[in-house]
Amino acid sequence: MKLIDKHNRVHNYLRFSITGNCNLSCLYCNPDKKKNYKKDSLSKNQILKIIELFFKSGITKLRLTGGEPLLRDDFDELIIGIYELNKSYKAELGITTNGILLDKKAQLLSDCGVKSINISLDSLNIEKFKEIAGNDKLIRTIDAINNLKEYSNISPKINTVLIKGKNDNEIFDFVDLSIKNEIPVRFIEFMPFSKNEWRDEQFIPYSEMIEKIASKYDLIRAADESSVAKYFNIAGTKAKIGFISSISEHFCGNCNRLRITNDGKMKLCLFSKGNDILDLKTIIESQSIEDAQLSINNFLQVKHQEHPSVNELKILKMNDMLEIGG
Repeated sequence: MKLIDKHNRVHNYLRFSITGNCNLSCLYCNPDKKKNYKKDSLSKNQILKIIELFFKSGITKLRLTGGEPLLRDDFDELIIGIYELNKSYKAELGITTNGILLDKKAQLLSDCGVKSINISLDSLNIEKFKEIAGNDKLIRTIDAINNLKEYSNISPKINTVLIKGKNDNEIFDFVDLSIKNEIPVRFIEFMPFSKNEWRDEQFIPYSEMIEKIASKYDLIRAADESSVAKYFNIAGTKAKIGFISSISEHFCGNCNRLRITNDGKMKLCLFSKGNDILDLKTIIESQSIEDAQLSINNFLQVKHQEHPSVNELKILKMNDMLEIGG
């Protein structure tokens, strides 16, 4: 089975937010600085049941997100369960994390076949990191990045959201980090979400990012390996820089992603309206696998060809990145 929408896009990539809890309060994701940890809405068995349903429906790539996924009390049991389940499907496994707990979990992730680890890091300066993320644990993330070199089967990437007036003066520092550590760094355009007070004057388009970096480094366009990021090699190094231009040059035409929120709601887009959901938690308890697959496929057919305009996104309600998962 394949999940194909009415625009003939095959969806084989599932991003699953396994918790809404986080140990950071990043201004673009959690501007309310909510840290009132709550019990996760989905049990381990419910998550595994949903994942198996999507594996049976043609998903070949799974990424765990949050919140901070490593915060789940039962994370070890969950990732082992996914590993055992995936023996029959051979999907590519990945996780997105802020890295604070990564050192404690890296061996387990490696043992469970997690090949891709994306680390969200928006400043290399301790004071700026605290301002953006509401936490002073930068050194833990840096140490985790350095220690990932021990795991030859893991491919890490660093994701950096650039915000004018906040961290754009560190753009060269992140490029140098990529050169030094030989880890790809991806610069992400600041995106509007509920309550994050997105403003035009804070937005830095991809074209401006690359122009600034190209003023200092010789960039060579890398072979396309992603429908999302535009990658460039830096001449004379093993560094790779990527740009995710969700706002200025969207890539909706090649979208292959589906998303599940931490309470089991399927969303067709990161920018879907808050009530534009399919309740998978209810479906897995009340429908057969065949009927559940039909429900998913029918819901997929309402997916739009592209996400709303910036002006529409700025006023979109019930679109909380902390709940959806990045």
